Amino acid sequence: MRWDTNVFAEGPLPPLPTPTCDWSAFPTLELPEPIVKHYNDQHGDDLFVRNVYEVRRMVYTIYNAIGEEPDAWRDGKPLCKIYTEIPLEYEPYMGAFWPWRESEITDAVHAIPNVRYYVDAYDYYHNHVYMYTRYLLMQI
Repeated sequence: MRWDTNVFAEGPLPPLPTPTCDWSAFPTLELPEPIVKHYNDQHGDDLFVRNVYEVRRMVYTIYNAIGEEPDAWRDGKPLCKIYTEIPLEYEPYMGAFWPWRESEITDAVHAIPNVRYYVDAYDYYHNHVYMYTRYLLMQI
């Protein structure tokens, strides 16, 4: 199934989450560099383009979910850490989902709020056709 509701669809992008807690309590957000990963094999041509907008949406969703967890804070600071890239050695342990579902992130945060979160998002193209945006999430 191909999802046509993506950053290249006609019409406005969905809005980023609205703060429901004090986002200034979190460290300054450092967004990852946009990158492209290209693979070509017997199954065709695959292209992955980091979607920085969606990475930011994932992080802001974590912020709001952490804001709902009173035990996730100490001295007005969140106990969790959020990283906007997944190290290569952790890739076998990451979870992936599509299409966008806020509940994938909020459920993970509410299950284990005081950990390190690694997030990333890629627009996936197969044989030069946009297929979907792949959301990556890992907790350690």
